Amino acid sequence: PYSNPGSGDTVNLSTATWSDLNSNLDTVQFTGIALHPTDPKIAYGGSQDNGTEKTTGSLGWNCIRGGDGGFVRVNQTNPQIVYHEQYGISLEVSSDGGASWSGANNGIGIADPVGPDGSDSSAFYVPYKLDPANQARVIYGTDHVYESLNNGGLFSPIGSPGVAGFNPSGSVVNTLGVYGSTVYASAGAKLYATYNNGSSWADVSTPGGGSLSDVYVNLTNPKDVYVTRPHFGNGKVFRSTNGGANWNDITSNLPDEPFNAVVLDKKSGVLYAGGDDGVYSSTNYGGSWSKLSSGLPTVQVANLDLVNATGILAAGTHGRGMWTLPLSSVVATPNVIVNAVVTRNSPTTVTVTITLKNTGTPGSPAGAGAADALNTVITSVKLNGVAAVVPPSTVGVVPAYGSVGGLTFTVSNSAAGSGILQVRGTYTGRQFGGGLHVAVP
Repeated sequence: PYSNPGSGDTVNLSTATWSDLNSNLDTVQFTGIALHPTDPKIAYGGSQDNGTEKTTGSLGWNCIRGGDGGFVRVNQTNPQIVYHEQYGISLEVSSDGGASWSGANNGIGIADPVGPDGSDSSAFYVPYKLDPANQARVIYGTDHVYESLNNGGLFSPIGSPGVAGFNPSGSVVNTLGVYGSTVYASAGAKLYATYNNGSSWADVSTPGGGSLSDVYVNLTNPKDVYVTRPHFGNGKVFRSTNGGANWNDITSNLPDEPFNAVVLDKKSGVLYAGGDDGVYSSTNYGGSWSKLSSGLPTVQVANLDLVNATGILAAGTHGRGMWTLPLSSVVATPNVIVNAVVTRNSPTTVTVTITLKNTGTPGSPAGAGAADALNTVITSVKLNGVAAVVPPSTVGVVPAYGSVGGLTFTVSNSAAGSGILQVRGTYTGRQFGGGLHVAVP
């Protein structure tokens, strides 16, 4: 027993017990998260020291693999194929939605071994991503970059330290980005890129260098790439539209804190970034940012995942579990750009003709019904960040659900090559937008 001389109270420390006051407080530290491509109720998460978990809609998650839980991925064309890892080189794959697992490390650290034990050096949680262009293709980063073309059945190196311009210092890979033959790998303070599946690599590091926490590759143009830095000071989010040859600091008004994840909504053109105090969104490719704070606690966001088919953005946090946000609550999309043609009418101006279609649900109170469509207005059109000469104000009315409207604008000083077209508008006070890549003659 322990007695406090000042109070006379005595506590028997051998029998004292704690009371659980957590109630519904979620304190899971997610390292990686992944959403199901079609079922909004299913999600996976890898959590520090608490294994890999799965939910099918309830707030109670099921542990489907013990030990440490690292990054998790779900095949978006066959969602029964799920990947998880523990720590180090420990990748496993499931073909039944996480009910059973098998090792997926064949070929890693063998085909081109380094180190006295014949194994690669790696981060504690090894980064890997599935190729959006081929979901059977897995890209895996140790101090090498590996590729599997058969859902992790066999890996072979496409990037080896000091070979073909890749990672001469032998630093471990921090994060990866991939689309088709274009792969980005952040190793140490450098970022390397290959545009030919590893035949050659280039140093495309961001200004000032420094390690990166995430690389996101635009699903319609692999040369359009976004990265985040997990550091205080200097830039937090950068964008390149030419494969890393040049970078733009799009940190803008973001707070001075580490940023850990970035993802682009290909449907609306909205950019999301996860930082140490929450999630931020930008409707102008990083020109300005707004915090999405409604309902989300102030917490470090470690991962973001976005699925257009289900309309969900998910945030995996360090200590407060996983949170989801309906994309429709951020930017409504009653219209989609179904076509865009750019023609040059002078050495310094081009004409942009876009075709919009109202794809909302008729009469939907939260969507784009016929009544809402009557008030559709195009508010801005930009090509490579250059606004139309006369920004339209009251043009672009789409009369009803299912209809198509064509609009023409003139944009000045647009260089030839690949262009990024951004369209913004409103309908009944709600905002919508979209972006796509076009050829500029």
